[in-house]
Amino acid sequence: MRRHLLALGLLLFLPHAALAAFSFTEIMYDPAGTDSKREWIEILNEGPPVDISAFKLFEGGVNHGLTVERGPAVVPTGGYAIIADDATTFLAEYPNTSGTVLDSAFSLSNTGETLVLRTSGVDVASVSYVNTVGGQNDGKSLAFVGGVWVPQDPTPGVGTLSGGKGAQEEQVMSAGGGMVAPSLTVRVSASGGAIVGVPNTYSAQAFGVRGEALEDVRYVWNFGNGATREGQTVLFAYTLPGTFDASVDVASAGISGTSRFTVVARAAEVVVSRANESFIELDNRSSAEVDVSLWRIVSGDRSFVLPPRTIIRSRATLAFPSEVTGLTPTSALSVVVQYPNGAKAVSPAPEVTYPISKETTRVTRESSQVRVTESVSRREPRVLVAATSTTPSYPWQPFLTGALAATALAACAGLAYIQFKR
Repeated sequence: MRRHLLALGLLLFLPHAALAAFSFTEIMYDPAGTDSKREWIEILNEGPPVDISAFKLFEGGVNHGLTVERGPAVVPTGGYAIIADDATTFLAEYPNTSGTVLDSAFSLSNTGETLVLRTSGVDVASVSYVNTVGGQNDGKSLAFVGGVWVPQDPTPGVGTLSGGKGAQEEQVMSAGGGMVAPSLTVRVSASGGAIVGVPNTYSAQAFGVRGEALEDVRYVWNFGNGATREGQTVLFAYTLPGTFDASVDVASAGISGTSRFTVVARAAEVVVSRANESFIELDNRSSAEVDVSLWRIVSGDRSFVLPPRTIIRSRATLAFPSEVTGLTPTSALSVVVQYPNGAKAVSPAPEVTYPISKETTRVTRESSQVRVTESVSRREPRVLVAATSTTPSYPWQPFLTGALAATALAACAGLAYIQFKR
């Protein structure tokens, strides 16, 4: 009976987590004028209808709750929803917006950061943006159009996602009369390596049977760990280290093709080597340079997001002064460094080690011998010291001493008795 109830519970849970499929489609991160209460995010439901009221927006290291302000809590397939920093202010500026409007409390970075939509501990969608793309204090939002992010006039609740033609192939007639599906060539531009938790850029270009670059193409990425993305250029971050066989499927005007590639995701070998009120120093101990763009340094209740294209060279350190970060930690142990997705990025601060020392003590017995003791380096160092002596030591020596003493005492008593008799 318990098994049946557990299975039923899993089925009820699936529509909210495993089957949820959302995409970020528009971001207003730096509106013209003041930002206060005017930031918002548009998302698209690409999966089955789902109640979004229990979802969370992970931003700035915090899981922000969502409250339905207007429209249905259940977002239909193909429906859009707006997550607003202040729903009242948003509806006053965009009164004709259709769909679900959710109220939350967040503050988007004006330089760029990573946003994650999650529910019940499952990440449903994530995106990273940077201000170099546009949309900074110019009245424009960042919109996902044709697989890339571009600045445009805001269109909340309307949607701008353009995926091109569907993946279903159309067969064409060959010269010999048979039915064939001609293939196209796909060239993938992607790094063969990735740092866990850091978004990496993956891009593809499709070419036709005559070698011509194709337009109006649909690109669908499979990153080998169950995650998929759609678009010609996408950002994706692996959450676990490993070697993954990734691929991208493309289709255009009845022809399709696939390109496979391997990605090695590895953990970042970065530690906080030193920190005080003047600066914070990160040490890259790996044999390759590490891009720490959009990583977050946290000290106490304050944080600083590293700007795009911040690089730490191989086996090198990089110090960030307090006058830039505004952070004044007391030690390296009080500093936390996070990946753009909010996960902890660095290993613990290096442990204090103790040098190995050696001592030599000579012990004299019937034949000279040498005993060596060592002080071994450990988390709590212990010094092993041997008890030593410079004089011979025999187990019967106490008995001999007692016997001699008794004999001397008896002799003295005898002499005294004889003297008394005289």
